[in-house]
Amino acid sequence: MAAVVLSVALAACGEDGSSVGTGEPGNEPSAWGTSQDPVATAPLVWESDGVVHLSDGTEVELGGPTSSYVVAGDGVFFVPSASEDAAAAEDVASGEVHFAAPGGEATDTGLRLRADTLRASTDGRYLVGIDVESGDEDEYGTPVAELVVLDLREGVEVAQTSQGLGDTGDDLADLYEDAEIGVVAVTDDTAYVDAVDTTLAVDLAGGGTTDAGDVSVPVPGAPESPDGAWTIRQDGDRAAVLGKDGTAVRLDVPTPRWTLDWWADAETAVGVAVADDGSSALLTCRVPDGACEVPEESTGAVVRFATGATDQLVVRLLGVEG
Repeated sequence: MAAVVLSVALAACGEDGSSVGTGEPGNEPSAWGTSQDPVATAPLVWESDGVVHLSDGTEVELGGPTSSYVVAGDGVFFVPSASEDAAAAEDVASGEVHFAAPGGEATDTGLRLRADTLRASTDGRYLVGIDVESGDEDEYGTPVAELVVLDLREGVEVAQTSQGLGDTGDDLADLYEDAEIGVVAVTDDTAYVDAVDTTLAVDLAGGGTTDAGDVSVPVPGAPESPDGAWTIRQDGDRAAVLGKDGTAVRLDVPTPRWTLDWWADAETAVGVAVADDGSSALLTCRVPDGACEVPEESTGAVVRFATGATDQLVVRLLGVEG
């Protein structure tokens, strides 16, 4: 197995169970490698102007725009972007993964991952991504892609594997032009990865990889809640949430118009609330009680959701007209 490219992030490389975030031999573990004070990962997480807003009101300063970010361990892991315009576009290039904790400055983890593959488990324990730079090379000099899984609770590398992602005997550049390799979804215990000719299910705890087969892979942005108990239906300028029997939840939305577009978790639908003055802000509605909240600080903001949270990661909200 090739060594993980974590620069100073790994003390020992190339074997499952390597420690992470330990820096040079003899140094104390870095802040990001082993989680000591996990932050809230649900339900709603959003970023604007380089600040990530967590559901408990905590704000994490990133120091600038980001191409990709996830909430995991003790803070936010992210790939910085060169500009706000670049941040609004999906970035499939590799970049340095940085880490920021509440009240602290962002630091470089030493990880380099393809920005659009950066993911975290829903509980924030595992960090996942695809390394397309450091694997063994084919005869033309193209590295084989490798899936990297880090356990932030235990501070160990669970897996670094190229299984299903090509072989050095292939023409990898040609292969990767045809195969859309990426991370489809991550739950608390499984990462679903689009490989060369199949979808793989990767056990986050042990690193074992199997063909996903007929498993129903979670679809980010789907109208159905993750547990299948509820469905969003947009009806004109208002949205409804229906139970399995077709009964609508009585939603207590404080604005006259709203959308609900995706699920942050099995109980929280996320959308946009539109006020009488035409301004708009984020909206969350909870089932089954129908309680809804509007984070007023999101009004008029350009909002980015965590990578993999939904199918439309960037939303441009409207400020007050006039």
